[in-house]
Amino acid sequence: MKTIQPGRTLTELLQEFGLGDQDWDYVLIGDGSGFARNKESAYATFLIERETGRVEPCYGAFSHASINAAELLAYLVPLSWLNGYYRERKQAQGSLWRVHIFTDSEFTANVGNDRISSGPLAEYWAMVNIIRRRGLTLHWHWIPRDTYAWSQMADFLAGQVRKRNLKQDILPLLAPYRPQISDPANRLARHGPAKRQAGQRRPLRPQGEADPAG
Repeated sequence: MKTIQPGRTLTELLQEFGLGDQDWDYVLIGDGSGFARNKESAYATFLIERETGRVEPCYGAFSHASINAAELLAYLVPLSWLNGYYRERKQAQGSLWRVHIFTDSEFTANVGNDRISSGPLAEYWAMVNIIRRRGLTLHWHWIPRDTYAWSQMADFLAGQVRKRNLKQDILPLLAPYRPQISDPANRLARHGPAKRQAGQRRPLRPQGEADPAG
């Protein structure tokens, strides 16, 4: 198992960024885990509420997502939840919630601070911008990897979520359904789309039925 070096506390983190008790309402500290967009990825985030001290762990996995997408989704998903929570509790009072987001992804922090383009993640960032307009004031901060205890936990949890949700662990759960589905779909569930050999004709299918082989 990975040896965990003691990381700095939340209090130390806030102090290093000059944040006092009255300067924030929520803190998000998270991490993404993944390799390439055609591989599995996951995220884990801790949402911390100043008023109550409550800590809400958020985590999830995806069958296909890039590491940059996972790094952003680590915040987009809890922000979406927090946005709904805000609209229920505070919107009528006219107050804004100040959310400070700490990430070890320089790309994510730079896009969040409008320093670089969002590139292929433009659609995800469009959702972030919608959340901004609905009453959450977002502040993005970059932190070095493995320097704070909360980010260390997020990194570990994201890695565990990804490893426990790999395709070979999930797709076998479809086994009871295979006798009930057609052969092309059966191959898809086990191995992905089948490739036709050179010169091989597509099988005839009933009119209006899609060809799963493309």
